[in-house]
Amino acid sequence: MQNAIREAEERIMTAVEPCITRQIRELENRFETQFTNVQETMRGIGLQMAELTAARRHGGNGDRATRPATRLTRLDFPKFTRDDVESWIAKCERFFLLDGTQEGDKVSVASIALDDNSFRWF
Repeated sequence: MQNAIREAEERIMTAVEPCITRQIRELENRFETQFTNVQETMRGIGLQMAELTAARRHGGNGDRATRPATRLTRLDFPKFTRDDVESWIAKCERFFLLDGTQEGDKVSVASIALDDNSFRWF
C-alpha cells in the first residue's frame, strides 16, 4: 500500500513540476521587467534632480531658472488695510504672478501682510 502511495506521489510530482517551473520562470521574467522599469525611472529622476540642482546653482529655482530676470525694482507685498479686500486680493495675485510664488506658499506669504487684528483672525 505504501508503495502505491509513493508511486502516486511521484506521478503527481512529475506532472506538477514542469508547471511550477514554468510559473517560477514567468514570475522571474516579470520581476526582471519591473526591476528594469524601476531602474529606468530612477535614472530619469536622477537626471531631473541634476538639472534642477544645476539650475539652482546658476541663480534660479524651478521655472525661474528658465526665464530671464526682468525685475528692475524691488517688489513689496501689498499691505492689508481692511479697506478694499477685493483690490488687495487682486494686488496679491499680481504680486504672486510677478514673483513666481509657488501655489503652496501663497497663504504663508499673504499672512505676513496682515495687521495684528487680521492676523489673529487668520
